[in-house]
Amino acid sequence: MAKWSLEKKLKIVKEAKRLNVKNSTYLADRHNVSDNTLKGWIYKYEMFGIEALTHKKTKPHYSLEAKQEIVLYKLKTKESYREVAKKFNIIHSSTIAGWVKKYKENGILGLNNNIGRPKKIMKNSKKKPVKKKKTKITTNNEDRIEQLEEEVEYYKLEVEFWKKLNTLLTEEESTRKKQK
Repeated sequence: MAKWSLEKKLKIVKEAKRLNVKNSTYLADRHNVSDNTLKGWIYKYEMFGIEALTHKKTKPHYSLEAKQEIVLYKLKTKESYREVAKKFNIIHSSTIAGWVKKYKENGILGLNNNIGRPKKIMKNSKKKPVKKKKTKITTNNEDRIEQLEEEVEYYKLEVEFWKKLNTLLTEEESTRKKQK
């Protein structure tokens, strides 16, 4: 896949706007760019400006609360991913689609960032980790405590989710009453 410079992208997009091209196939063929790529550039330029056409070295980070708000909005309003992305100023609508998919599969916990490689389990290594001698009862208790702590964290997030949903629904209801 070829990387296009910002100048080249801008030149092509401005040419498309100048010619008021409805069918971008001709222009895409002329510049040896796929039609979908050109349409994407035009859309991004119109919605978000020049900034959207630049290649970012780092991905933007979104908090769990922001993701949750956006996903709940998407599910509640049934708007398209593009419309939601435009409303929340997110350049790639596929980002929201990924969040919705994770949310449907794993709930709120699916929206957490699991960035990086998972830790490897040492197997048949020359260096063996020092093991503390534990009785079976102590190990079982520690495992149970860890499991309960994870459940508590999950339920805290779930309560937070329901509070947020309740707030959104209450706000929507009050705006409906004001409009009537």
